[in-house]
Amino acid sequence: MKSPHVENLQVQTAGSDDLEAILSLLRMQYAEHAIVVSPALLAEAARGVLGHPGRGAILLARGPEVLGMAALAYLWSLEHGGRVAWLDEMFVLPAHRGRGIGRLLLRVALVVAQKAGCRVAQLEVVQGHERAEHLYRREGFASVARRRWNCSLAAALEGPHGE
Repeated sequence: MKSPHVENLQVQTAGSDDLEAILSLLRMQYAEHAIVVSPALLAEAARGVLGHPGRGAILLARGPEVLGMAALAYLWSLEHGGRVAWLDEMFVLPAHRGRGIGRLLLRVALVVAQKAGCRVAQLEVVQGHERAEHLYRREGFASVARRRWNCSLAAALEGPHGE
């Protein structure tokens, strides 16, 4: 099945009625990246954005069906002098990639972020996803020489770790 042309797509901010479509896309994305997230935790997190627009926004690309999504999380950055949009997730159904849907989602996400008062948009790209890197580079993102680290607070605070 061919994707509809980008001109026939609408990218809109998701509402609470879109929760199941959002969760379905996220489950597919996380399976593709071998990321394990509790379904209950994922639903709680999505509802936490949908119910509190100050936290971020979830955008859906729709043709006759939902074909992709982008999720923004807002944070405050001293380095950037204020509000920053973190592009937390962006996913287009595999059968519909390469047709401009990701680019459209990204561009709308940047407009939404700017309207929300963000000064900068940030994201990360998983190693091996050079195709995504090309999109971001074309759209004005620049690579930053940093490595991202995560720490589960529950695990870290259970006891001593280290060297």
